[in-house]
Amino acid sequence: MLLSACTPGVFLNLYNGTDETLTVTRAEFRPVITIPAHTAADIPLAYAAGERVLIRSSHHVWVYSPRSLSPPYPVFQHQGMVMRAFARIDRHGDISIILAPGTRQPEGFPVKPRTT
Repeated sequence: MLLSACTPGVFLNLYNGTDETLTVTRAEFRPVITIPAHTAADIPLAYAAGERVLIRSSHHVWVYSPRSLSPPYPVFQHQGMVMRAFARIDRHGDISIILAPGTRQPEGFPVKPRTT
């Protein structure tokens, strides 16, 4: 009998609440993720030590630690082998988790960026 274990894909589905197209990069050799204004895209949350997430608009470059973008486990929705949390970035670069009305943001959220 052959047994194997698969690690689920863990994503932050990031809604771009700005009026500009955003690009998200992680490391030099990974693909760039483009998020047009008022749409969303999945950002993988697996990270390597020392790695950072850069989100760029035509006017800003915001820098985040991948670890800071990972909300606590109960926030994630499970869909087969995919775990996904939903968040929104505003025009200041602050990232908030999208929750039911009246629900408080998890500890560490909203995440404020470092700017460059």
